[in-house]
Amino acid sequence: MLHYFDIRKWPYGLWIIPIGLLLYLPMLGGSHLFDWDEINFAEIAREMIVTRDWLKLQMAFEPFYEKPPFFFWMQALSMKYFGISSFGARLPNALIGVVTLWTLYTIGKRLQGSGFGILWAMVYAVSMLPFLYFKSALIDPTFNLFIFLAIYFLAQMTESWEFVPSSRRKKRRFRAMRLCGLFIGLAILTKGPVALFLSGLVFIAYFIMSRFRRIVRLNEAIMMLVSMGLVLGIWTLFYVQQEGWAFFGAFLQRHFELAGQADAGHGGFMGYHVLLLFVGTFPCAPLIFSAWKKREEYSALTQNFMLWMLITLFTVLVVFEVVQTKIMHYSSLAYFPITYLASLRLWMLAKHKEALRWWETSLLVFLSSLFASAMVLIYFIGNSPSLLWSNITINDVFALDNLKASVAWPPSILWLAGLFFIGMLVSLFMANRGHGRSAVLGIILSVSILVQSIVYLVVPRIEGYTQRAAIEMYKELAKKDVVVVTYGFKTYADHFYLKRNPEDIAHFEEVNTMTVNGRPVFVVTRSNVVENQGVPPEWIFLSNRNGFVLYEIPAEFLPKP
Repeated sequence: MLHYFDIRKWPYGLWIIPIGLLLYLPMLGGSHLFDWDEINFAEIAREMIVTRDWLKLQMAFEPFYEKPPFFFWMQALSMKYFGISSFGARLPNALIGVVTLWTLYTIGKRLQGSGFGILWAMVYAVSMLPFLYFKSALIDPTFNLFIFLAIYFLAQMTESWEFVPSSRRKKRRFRAMRLCGLFIGLAILTKGPVALFLSGLVFIAYFIMSRFRRIVRLNEAIMMLVSMGLVLGIWTLFYVQQEGWAFFGAFLQRHFELAGQADAGHGGFMGYHVLLLFVGTFPCAPLIFSAWKKREEYSALTQNFMLWMLITLFTVLVVFEVVQTKIMHYSSLAYFPITYLASLRLWMLAKHKEALRWWETSLLVFLSSLFASAMVLIYFIGNSPSLLWSNITINDVFALDNLKASVAWPPSILWLAGLFFIGMLVSLFMANRGHGRSAVLGIILSVSILVQSIVYLVVPRIEGYTQRAAIEMYKELAKKDVVVVTYGFKTYADHFYLKRNPEDIAHFEEVNTMTVNGRPVFVVTRSNVVENQGVPPEWIFLSNRNGFVLYEIPAEFLPKP
């Protein structure tokens, strides 16, 4: 009976499940949800629970046209059974993370053997941004998995079928297209038409690079469209019956707005995503450049899939560099091709002792020193913030107030940063001395130390500067029969942490003697708003908590309806 507890003997790679749960479940609720996107999405799911309307998305109990409902269904179910909290909002992504690791192992095993499958899953698990995203309440990890699977099954259509009996060939191709349509449909139901746009661009790019070779027959394409339509059709019919077709016009208009102009607070520079992926997918990006050359050690399946992954990577980079709205998770689909190529490079190092090139080693040392130095710098500035504003001129009063928050930084950050950096140096030294397997294991363990340190020690303390004071203020006021509104800045935190109901006042413009119904009225604003715009002199100042300023409006000065 004891053999059931030996995870190495579990079939189908199911041993990844307990490893994934150990990686992604701890500390899910260790910090509040972050403004804007995390809280925005969680609030939409919370309002599903409050209104019991699982078809129509709402934000502040007003129609929300930016996203379809699938991810919010997952969040709402999670919060219904595990509580309306950070943990409940982030749990779906943690579970999606486990599924993603198992998926990568399964696909990697089919492409290049079980050793490569294990390596790809572990590299993805410890890479910086992929790890952080599975600990978040963002929509993208779920969306990315569906798009990746759609591309994978599309890639199967271009594999060599000469060794597959003709009696089984047709069945397998139809199965691949059914699954491709299924996952495109789920991706559209998760994030909208961008799913069809991205997968279509990848397909067109492959079609051009293959010199217009026919990839899919007409009946196979119809099968894919039927599969996709079945996924989308049920929700669409119910929604149209309830709300009418006007929803789709507003939905598409909002997506064109996001693509055509920089959304408020989300502008950026050309090259933003290239730099973000180079640093954020550490340790993978420096390893991808020598991975895609043709090698005898690569299987035919690997060679075919590599081309699809390269096309996916360049498609993501081109599209989201052109789009004016620059948000870091827009390019997160690129994590799959980047980790795939990096895993191939590490696989060549581990199995075939192909030493790292000097520039690969140099880039890894540079990035390692960058992260280790950042950890050390954060520790000293965190414990002595005066070092920052005494040496750097900070003109933003709100930023200065944020830095005055009382946040304790433990010395364990220093020795963990040192352990990570030394581990990387030793691993890279071993990589160039013929100890490939030990080097790869050392790199994975060293990077794991870094990302775990960031999640458990850095992120909760960063939250202590940026928003915790405001959220604690909202949580305190939520226990009282009062009206609370914000003034002069955009936030979703008040909606979620005040636990507003449909009848509650949500916006400053709604405050008047009739709507408040005799209750005290509190206004939360920021110190930079007070300094730059000012507030009415009749407001009563109550407190300034790290830049978040609380006022009360006396009843006699409330506007009349």
